[in-house]
Amino acid sequence: MGKIQILPKQLVSRIAAGEVVERPASVLKELIENALDAEASQIDIAIEQAGRKKIVVRDNGIGMDKDDVVLAAHVHATSKIQHEKDLESIGTLGFRGEALASIAAVSRLTILSKPEDQTLGTKVVVEEGLVGEPENAGAPTGTTVMVETLFAKTPARQKFLKTPGTEFRHIMKVVTNAALARPDVGFTLTHNDKTILELPKGSSMQERVQDLLGERLLSHFIPLSRSSPHIAIDGFIGTPQIAGHEKDKQYLFINGRPVASQLVSRVVKDAFGGLLEPRVQPVFIFFLTLPTHSVDVNIHPRKETVRFVNDRTVAVVIERSVARSLEKHDLKYVIKSEEEQSLVLNDSTVDRGMDTYTAHMLKDMMPAWHASLGAQKSDGDILQIHNLYLLTQTPNGLLLIDQHAAHERILYEEFKEAFKLTRDKQETIELDEPIVFDLPQPEAIALDEHNETFAKLGFDIDHFGDTTFKVRQVPLIFKDRNIPALLSEILDGLINENGSTKIDSATERTLSFLACRSAIKAGDYLTPLERSTLLEKLSQCPTTGYTCPHGRPTQIEITLKELERMFKRR
Repeated sequence: MGKIQILPKQLVSRIAAGEVVERPASVLKELIENALDAEASQIDIAIEQAGRKKIVVRDNGIGMDKDDVVLAAHVHATSKIQHEKDLESIGTLGFRGEALASIAAVSRLTILSKPEDQTLGTKVVVEEGLVGEPENAGAPTGTTVMVETLFAKTPARQKFLKTPGTEFRHIMKVVTNAALARPDVGFTLTHNDKTILELPKGSSMQERVQDLLGERLLSHFIPLSRSSPHIAIDGFIGTPQIAGHEKDKQYLFINGRPVASQLVSRVVKDAFGGLLEPRVQPVFIFFLTLPTHSVDVNIHPRKETVRFVNDRTVAVVIERSVARSLEKHDLKYVIKSEEEQSLVLNDSTVDRGMDTYTAHMLKDMMPAWHASLGAQKSDGDILQIHNLYLLTQTPNGLLLIDQHAAHERILYEEFKEAFKLTRDKQETIELDEPIVFDLPQPEAIALDEHNETFAKLGFDIDHFGDTTFKVRQVPLIFKDRNIPALLSEILDGLINENGSTKIDSATERTLSFLACRSAIKAGDYLTPLERSTLLEKLSQCPTTGYTCPHGRPTQIEITLKELERMFKRR
C-alpha cells in the first residue's frame, strides 16, 4: 500500500480553518465583515472569556432565508462572487465563502437569521463541520451568529492562544478597525457582561475617532485630504509628539477594508524625514479609495494585507499629501491642559471632507512664533538653565529650547543649503597638503561604501592602503574642520544608524551627523546675544525646525493654562 492518502474531509476542514481562524479576534473579524456586507446599520457584539467561551455578533442587516442559512456554513459557499473575473474587482469585505465553514470546523456554531419579508427566522447549529437540521425560530430582522467553545476539540490550537488580556486586546483592535471604517454604523461591545463600547450610528469621523482613541490623540491629529485621477486619500496624520516605537496606532483602510501595508508605513515615515527619530513610527488614520481593479485583496487568507498594481502611484500621492499637511502646521511640542486640548474637538461640522476641520485646526493650532520673538527682543529675557536649555516667554506661556538640538537643526539647514551650492557650483577647496589618516576596519569599509556620497558632498578621498586614506579636497563649508575626526564620527554614525529609506538618505545622514558633531553641546555657556541669535535663526528654519535632524524636539511650549493647573490656581 502506498504512503500517500487522501485526508478525511473533517481533518481537511480543520487544517484549512487555521488559515482563517488564528484566534478569537480572527473569528470576530469575519463575523463583523459578514454583518457589514449584509448592510447592517447596527452591530452588537458580546464576548465571554476573551472569546474562548463565547462570541456573539448580532446585526440588523438583510438576513437570510432557510436555504441560505443552511448553505452559509458550507465550504466556499458565498453570494459575493460568482465568476473568476469577479476576483479582479472585489467590492465586498468577504468573498471567499470560507469564514463560517472554517469557524464551524473548530467550534460550535449557531446561526439565527430572518429576512424582513418573513415572519419566522431559521436556526441552524453546526458542530465539528456538520450542519444540523434547520429549525423555525422567532428572530428580529437580521442575523445572529454565536460561536461557542472555540478550539475546545483542537487543543494544539488552544495552547497557542495568549493570556485573556492579550486576546482581548486583539479583539479591541478588530472592533476599533471596523468602527473607524464605518462611523455610519453603530457598534456595541460587551465583555463578560460588562459594557466596553457604545458607539452610536451616524457619527462623524471626528466623533468616532474621539470615542475610540481619546481626546488627547485627536488633539494631535492633522487632517489630510487629497485626490488624483486614480486615488483619493482622506484621514489624519499624527504630530511627531504622539509618535511611538510600535505601529499599533497606524490605521489604514483601502476601499473601506482595514488592512496593513509595509509600503504605506514606510512612505509615511519617509515623508516625516527628520521630524521623527529613526526608530519611531508615526501615527495615522488613512482612508484610501482606489479602483477595485488596481488593488489585490486576495493575497492573504484573512484579507489583512493587500497588493497594489502600481506601488509608485500610491507612494507618490501619500508622501506628497503627508508632506504638504506637515508643512502647513505648527509642529511645536506643546503641553496643553485638558481644557485646551478639548477646544479642537468642539467643531461638529467635520465630515469626511475635512475642509472645515482643516481651517479650524489651522486657526487653533498656529501660535504666534514670530510675535514671541518680538516679545523676547523687547525685554531681552532669555534664560539659560544648567547650560542645557533656554527659557523664554511666548504669548501663550513658556517656551523651553534644547540648545544642542536647536543649533543642530540650524546647522543642518545651513549645511543642506551649502551642499546644494557645492553640488551645483562645485564650491570646494583643495588642501595645501593632502591629509593622510587611518581608520578602524569597520569605518574603512564604510568609507569605501559611502565614498560616492562624500564625493557628492565635494570630498576627494583616495583609498591609500588597507585602512589608510588620503584627502585632497573638501567642500568649502568644511575647510576649518578636523577632517579625520569629522569623517570618523560620521562613519561611526552611518554604521550604527539605519536612517531613512529615501534615495539620498546617505547624504542627509552625513549632513545630520556633521550638524550634530558641530553643534553647541550640552554644558556650553551662551552669552545673551548668542541665545537671542540662536532663537532667531531657529524661527527662520522651515517646519522641520521643530525637531533636530534626528527627530528630537528642539522646543517645547507649556501653556499658561497648563501652568495654572500645575500650580492649582484654578
